[in-house]
Amino acid sequence: MTVPSTKNVKTHVGNGVTTVFPFDFRIFEAEDLEVSLTLADGTIEEWVLGTDYSIPVKWEDVQAGGEIIATTAPASGTTLVIKRVLDLLQETDLRNQGDFLAEVIEDQFDRFAMQDQQISEVQGRTLQRPLSGGG
Repeated sequence: MTVPSTKNVKTHVGNGVTTVFPFDFRIFEAEDLEVSLTLADGTIEEWVLGTDYSIPVKWEDVQAGGEIIATTAPASGTTLVIKRVLDLLQETDLRNQGDFLAEVIEDQFDRFAMQDQQISEVQGRTLQRPLSGGG
């Protein structure tokens, strides 16, 4: 597989009715998502998988993305944020004289690209000072 998009965040506006919210990026497992709801007053509520939302199993490890299903429809004036958050680990262990499967290697390359996107997204929301000539 490839990582054909740089997206790792999807936002939706609550309307008090809708409970199904798609996202258009790959995840490896349900725990790769971080879901939060920003209320009208700016308060952010972190949602809990299995309590506040669920993910249909068919969408795990799917290239194109999937959807979450909210337990309760977010109210009008709220913003739902679905974000892919991967642990910054490399857990693939290739053994000498062992299987060298292309799918395992490609999944790890995909994970690296997704981790880079995650870091880039966070960095894009930070303050940065201008590059100067002095060290």
